[in-house]
Amino acid sequence: MLRLSLVLVALLASPAALSARTWHVNSAGTGDAPTIQAAAIAAAPGDTVLISPGTYFEQDIPLRPGLTVQGDSNDETAVSIVGDASARVFSGVSPAETFQRAILQALTIQGDAGGLYLERSSATLRRVVFQGTVADRGAAIETHRVPILKLEHCTFRDGLANCGGALYLGEGYVTIAEDCLFEHNANHAIAAPSALAQTILTRCRFLSNHDTGSGLSGGGAVYTAGWTSASGSEFGGNSAGQGGAFHGAQGPHSFSACEFHDNSAQAGGA
Repeated sequence: MLRLSLVLVALLASPAALSARTWHVNSAGTGDAPTIQAAAIAAAPGDTVLISPGTYFEQDIPLRPGLTVQGDSNDETAVSIVGDASARVFSGVSPAETFQRAILQALTIQGDAGGLYLERSSATLRRVVFQGTVADRGAAIETHRVPILKLEHCTFRDGLANCGGALYLGEGYVTIAEDCLFEHNANHAIAAPSALAQTILTRCRFLSNHDTGSGLSGGGAVYTAGWTSASGSEFGGNSAGQGGAFHGAQGPHSFSACEFHDNSAQAGGA
């Protein structure tokens, strides 16, 4: 019986899982590929790009569905990828909308560049820090027609954009953020101008985010034209012209066990 079970497991295992490979990358360039970008280009769906601690000056790294890119450390600040203004650090563009997710995990993205661009490609991010990223829209992450984006234990700090200092969810569908910190981001920590946007926030903290007036109308922490559900989240010290913390153009919106404090606006402090 045990032997039969093992045979069934082998038969049911996917080819991608059976052939999955781990690509090791280090800052000296002596790993399985010389750079993170080179490893991501060579990798197949189901593969993992494992990055040794260090600082990497790279951008335009492809993030295809089914690929995992992660730091080889329990400390997400041990692997730092520094981009420049020439391109986003990571880019995931799929020819058709797909629920097969790429995974980013345990690393820090910073520099004068946007962090991640997604189009029609789903993704999960775990313990990723975006520090001081810069872009026109979505300094950390910009999405378009992405079926699902899930963020777990991520940090978005000091992002600068004309719209969406952390996230710009354009024509997005479902974004789930759990245990994330959004702090000191300019022109909405989250900007979701699409009526199709569904944003689910659980145990997130929005601190000292602000709208300078160059973004959408109001919502220092969150602006949305879709619907939002927030539970167990904190909104503190955010500011905007309308709705210091939150501005919902349409809805519906629901808030459960959330704390609002020290938010300010010309109209509607919360």
